[in-house]
Order: sequence, then structure tokens, then C-alpha cells
Amino acid sequence: MRNICVGRVLEKTTGVDSTSSVSGFTIRGGSANRGGGIYLEDANPSLNTMIITGNTAHEGGGIYCDNSSPCLTNTTIIGNIAIP
Repeated sequence: MRNICVGRVLEKTTGVDSTSSVSGFTIRGGSANRGGGIYLEDANPSLNTMIITGNTAHEGGGIYCDNSSPCLTNTTIIGNIAIP
């Protein structure tokens, strides 16, 4: 499988609460300044049965949370890189 990705894979911002959910995905190959895989700002979604891997960012290689508290269930965050 070949991944071509410019920018992050998933972004959730203001107004997303715990009734919002993302489920059953592998988030892979994202690249951004913050949150290569997932960027959350003022958002509290549920992330269910996810794999977040192979993403790169200066802050939060796999997932970056700004004033956010996601609920992670059966979610694996592994093999992401935060570049200094």
C-alpha cells in the first residue's frame, strides 16, 4: 500500500463534543506542524477502535490536543514521530 499525504489526516475543531465519534480507521502517513495524524482544538470526540501510526509533526506526531479531551477506546497510538 502506498500513502501519499500532504498535511494532517484528521482535524476536528470548535464545537465537537463527546457525542461526535470517529471509529474503525487507521490514521497513517500524515505530516503537519502540529498533529500529524489528528489535530484537535476545542474538541472532545470519541475515538473508537483506531490505529494512529506513521505520522510526523513538530508537536504531537500522532495526535495533538489543544484544549481538548478526547475519549479513546480500543485505540492504539504507536510509531509516530515528533520532530524537534
